[in-house]
Amino acid sequence: MFWWLYYAESQDLPLVMWLQGGPGGSGSGFGNFEEIGPLDRDLNPRKTSWVQAASVLFVDNPVGTGFSYTEKSDGYATDVAMVASDMLVLLKHFFTEKTEFQSIPFYIFSESYGGKMAAVISLELTKAVSQGTVKCRFAGVALGDSWISPLDSVMTWGPYLYTTSLLDDVGLADVGSAARAVQTAVEQQQFEKATELWSVAETVVEQNTNGVNFYNILTQDPEEKLGQKLGISAENFIGTSPHPTSPQADPESADERASQGETGNHPRECHLGRPGGGGVQQHGGRLHEARGGCGRPAAERRGQRHRLQRAAGSDRGHHGSGAVGEEAKMGGASRV
Repeated sequence: MFWWLYYAESQDLPLVMWLQGGPGGSGSGFGNFEEIGPLDRDLNPRKTSWVQAASVLFVDNPVGTGFSYTEKSDGYATDVAMVASDMLVLLKHFFTEKTEFQSIPFYIFSESYGGKMAAVISLELTKAVSQGTVKCRFAGVALGDSWISPLDSVMTWGPYLYTTSLLDDVGLADVGSAARAVQTAVEQQQFEKATELWSVAETVVEQNTNGVNFYNILTQDPEEKLGQKLGISAENFIGTSPHPTSPQADPESADERASQGETGNHPRECHLGRPGGGGVQQHGGRLHEARGGCGRPAAERRGQRHRLQRAAGSDRGHHGSGAVGEEAKMGGASRV
């Protein structure tokens, strides 16, 4: 498994491991350059890097994500238990090699589908620490916008946006109808159909809120960008509402596409309520392709449309940020 470590300026600061969503989102790529690392994707210093407050360990997790690889097909994880088992191998190796981190607080942070993985990894790490098989000072876990129960999330979109005045009565009814279509498909265990209808529900939200940002409701997508996505010209954008016969707003259209085996931008690997893996994956179109990761609902989706070039850090074994001056190390020592 591939990992990338940034040292904080002070050795007294804690160590944070960052787990991206998905499964399949690259922590060393997206989390590092698009979110919390010391450099952005243009390699400019980031003023709000987490490295100012902690040493940060990005891991391409699970195996098959980013630069983490296996030479055998059965090396890919098929459930969160296997994800946790692989991670414990990495953490045992890491803390054995980096003994300076054994005595400082260690936290696991995650977002989206990473929350599902972080919870199980934390439980297994707690057992390993108590048994003495992993030497570290595990201090806690944080789950950010965790994609643990997709249906619960979808069912709360309408009421939440309504109470924040981002939906009116008509919009609440539209979003509620789309959400109930997802619920029905899940209850019938039609998970591919549910995944497609989830995409429809997101589009209905965007249409009724003038493009609300799923990760920050105080912001919106630019009208030009949203208009292009919905097939609406910029000058006719304001005041446009979903038409009941629009494929984007009509759950029945999604039903037909699902029955015909068409999933649009959604890879077959991504399912709501998938047995074993239990959830959605992340990257790519609306549902984030399994190749690059598959996962959270919209932020990584919006940011990840900008493909990170693999060379963004692969030729930089060490580099420093002008803002914080920490040393960065790339590593990929553990094979699981």
